Amino acid sequence: MISVIIPCYNSEKTIVRCLMPLLTGPFRDFEVLIMDDGSSDGTLAVCAALDDPRVRLFPAEKNEGVSRARNRGLDAARGDHVAFIDADDTVPPDYLEVLSGAALAGDPDWTASAFAFVDEQDPDKEVHTLPPAFPEDITLRMPALKNVLPGRIFFNGGCSTLASVCGCLYRRSILEEHRIRFRSGLRYGEDTLFNLQFSAHCNSFSYVSRKLYRYHQHEGEATDVMFRRYSVRDFAAVLKAMEEQRLQTGTALSAAESNYVLSQTFGFINHNALLKPREEAAAFFAEMERCYWSEPPIRALWESMQKRDIRGRLAQLRFSLIRNKRWGALQRLQDGIRLVRKVRG
Repeated sequence: MISVIIPCYNSEKTIVRCLMPLLTGPFRDFEVLIMDDGSSDGTLAVCAALDDPRVRLFPAEKNEGVSRARNRGLDAARGDHVAFIDADDTVPPDYLEVLSGAALAGDPDWTASAFAFVDEQDPDKEVHTLPPAFPEDITLRMPALKNVLPGRIFFNGGCSTLASVCGCLYRRSILEEHRIRFRSGLRYGEDTLFNLQFSAHCNSFSYVSRKLYRYHQHEGEATDVMFRRYSVRDFAAVLKAMEEQRLQTGTALSAAESNYVLSQTFGFINHNALLKPREEAAAFFAEMERCYWSEPPIRALWESMQKRDIRGRLAQLRFSLIRNKRWGALQRLQDGIRLVRKVRG
C-alpha cells in the first residue's frame, strides 16, 4: 500500500482538484492522509464531505508549517511506501500506477519521476521547462548510486534536480528505521535536506522520465517574487543543517551540495535584495554581516564558490562584489542599472 501525504492550509479551492485524479485512477491500493495545518477557510468542510474510505483527514488547531504537517502524516502512515503531494498541485490519474510499477519492477528504496511547471490558469501550458534529471527511465544500485545521486539531488547542470519530495515514492521502513523526518523551523530547503538524509541510507533508486508531477505556478510567482518569501537567514540555516547532517554521517559536504545552496543564495541576492531601494539594501547588507559572514563554515563555503559557476557577465560582476563585501560598489552598480532601465523604459 502507498500512503499519500497531502499537507494543506486554506486549500478549499484546490484540494478536490488535487485529490480526484488519485481517487478516480486505476490504482486502488493506497490511502490519502490529508494533513490540515490549521486552515481558517472551508478546507476541512470540503475534505469531510468526501465519501471515500481511503481518505483520512487530520485537523490541526493551529498553523505550524509544512514540515510539521508532513511529519504528522509520516507518523500516521500505514503503507509500505510514502508519497507527498502538495494541495495546490496535480498529478495524472495513472500517477500512482506508474510509480508503483517502477517500484515493483526495480524494487528501489526511492522512486522519483520527472515534473513540469504549469500555468495555474492554463494547466496545459508548461512554463520553466527543464530537461529531466535523467534522459530516460533508469534504475541504479550501490555502489554506482553513491557517485551519481548527490549531484542529481542538488545542482544538476541545468537539468531538473531531485531536491523536492513531490513526485517520489519512499520506502517507509527506511524512514522509520532511521527516523527520517522534516526539519521543523526551516523556511527554505526542507525538502532538499530530507532527500539528503534519505540518500544516506538509500541503496537503490529508480527514475521515471515521464513528467508525472505538475507544479502549478500561481500568478506573480516568478523567481524574483518567490525569493521575497525568504531572508538570507533562511539560506544560512539550511547550509548549517546540511553541514550538520553530513557530520552525522561522517562525510564532507560535497561541492554539488554546497554549490546548490550557494547558487540559490546568490539567486536570492541577485533577484531580490539588490533590486530594493537603497535604504532596504543597506539593511540587507547589514543582515548578511550579522548572520551570514559571521558564520565561519558558511563564509568558507561561500568563498569556495567560483565565479565561473555563475552564468552571465553582469551576474559574475555582482558575485565578485558580494564575495568581497564591496557593498558600496554593488549599490552604485544597481543604481546605474535602474537608471538605464528607466531611460529605456
